[in-house]
Amino acid sequence: MFGSSRRRMVGCLALIPTVALAAVACSPAAATAPSPASIDPTAGIVVGDGAVDIQLWSDPSCPHCMSLDAAIGDDLAAFVADGTATWTLHPMTYVSAKRGDTTDYSTRAAALLLGAAAASEDDALLPLYALIQRNQVTADHSPSDEELLGFATTAGAASDLSTAITDYTGLATAANDAW
Repeated sequence: MFGSSRRRMVGCLALIPTVALAAVACSPAAATAPSPASIDPTAGIVVGDGAVDIQLWSDPSCPHCMSLDAAIGDDLAAFVADGTATWTLHPMTYVSAKRGDTTDYSTRAAALLLGAAAASEDDALLPLYALIQRNQVTADHSPSDEELLGFATTAGAASDLSTAITDYTGLATAANDAW
């Protein structure tokens, strides 16, 4: 997205510590959402249509990403809701393996987010992302697929996402590998 001739970066670029790979870029052009049938793994998940373009590279298993969402998530959601900002999430999936998580939470959660985007569950995406970040794998527990689907319901998703985790695993991996 940064190399697009349609975009001109005019503002800030902030990197969260190495593991987080979260970046924020401000742009005067609003991003457009990919069509559900042809999601480009490099395009990310686009929510909103505000003039400020916020790009976030985030892994569902990244503790720094969880801290970032805890600090700015409510403000980010408000900026998207009031039309100030467009939020583009680039789901990453590498942290689970680095932390020794054998449940592949990063990939499963990213796949669910991509499936929700493909189902046009725009209003549920930011709350779902927040729930996924708040419920990361711990030494005692890793959310199951059923729990992830419950997060989607709690976030307001009305679509049947029961196959999203398996259907979008390849796309989640491709999105990570693209960066």
